[in-house]
Amino acid sequence: MRLPKPVIRFASSSTSIHALVANSGFGKEAYPWTNRFIGRFPLPSWQRELVWSQEQKISFIESVFMGYDLGSVMINDYLEMTNGTMSPMSDILIDGQQRVSAINDFITDQFPVNGLFWKDLTRIERRTFLEREMGKKMVSCFDEDKLKLVYNHLNFSGVRHSQSEMA
Repeated sequence: MRLPKPVIRFASSSTSIHALVANSGFGKEAYPWTNRFIGRFPLPSWQRELVWSQEQKISFIESVFMGYDLGSVMINDYLEMTNGTMSPMSDILIDGQQRVSAINDFITDQFPVNGLFWKDLTRIERRTFLEREMGKKMVSCFDEDKLKLVYNHLNFSGVRHSQSEMA
C-alpha cells in the first residue's frame, strides 16, 4: 500500500447554523449510552471536555458575523433501534464540539459579543447569523474503534501556533 486508505467514508456538504442548533426530534432519553451532550448532539465518552475560553468563543462568533470561513463539523449518522433508542455512536459530534458549543452559548445569552447578547440582536441580525453556512462532513459508522481513530487523527495531528507566529 503506497498511501493510506480511508478509515471511513465522508459525505461533504454544508449546513446552516440554524440546522445545527435546531431540535433533532429525539430527546436525550434516546441516547442511554451517553450522559454528555452539546446542544442536540450526544458526545462519546472519549470526546474531550470543552476547552475554549470565552475570548475564543467571542472570536468565533465574530467570525460568523464577519463572513469568515467557519471550518466544518463532522457528524455521525444515526441508527434507530427497535426499542426507540439510538444505537451507540448515533448522531455523535465527532469534530466541531467547540464551535457548536460557542454557538449554543451565544444564542442562549451566555456571553455578549460587542456588548450585545443574543436577546439584544435585531431580527435581521439573528436571521443573518442563523443562515450562515459552515462545512459539514457526514459519516455513517458505528464501529467505535474506527471513530476513535478518525477523532484522534483530526485532533492530534496538527501543531498549535505560538503567539509569536501571529500575523
